[in-house]
Amino acid sequence: MAHRDIQILGEYAIVVSVFALIVHRVYLSKGPIQLLASWFTVTFDERRVTILGGPPGVLPSEQSFHWSEVRRVCFKAEATVQSDEIFVFVSGRAQAYVIPTECAGGIEFWAELVGRGLFPQHLALMAAAAPDGTTLCWPALGDQGFRVLPASEAVH
Repeated sequence: MAHRDIQILGEYAIVVSVFALIVHRVYLSKGPIQLLASWFTVTFDERRVTILGGPPGVLPSEQSFHWSEVRRVCFKAEATVQSDEIFVFVSGRAQAYVIPTECAGGIEFWAELVGRGLFPQHLALMAAAAPDGTTLCWPALGDQGFRVLPASEAVH
């Protein structure tokens, strides 16, 4: 097996590990929140991400953005009674899109962000094991690294 093939297999294993940790965090630590998944959905293809949602009794709204517009991603670990949240900051929009990991397609979306390199694999592993209330962002404001942010600073 060529070195490049081993590297690709290693990257695939890390993505699968991140996916498995998130599944464990969502389903074993919290139990599935089926109600949220029944009215909030995130889907994606090669070019675009689409978010469809509206709580029961509210007309659902649809929003979308292109993968190429993503500028910053934050993961916020929540308490066991709430869904972890993914904040996606895009070009031309001041507010982040907030996507709960427990919505329909949420875990797959998180794995896709990591697989596309929009959130580093090593940081995703930290996020999967992070204590409640922790927010991890990539890149952090003002630099190209990462740091743990207080919730008040993670979303502008």
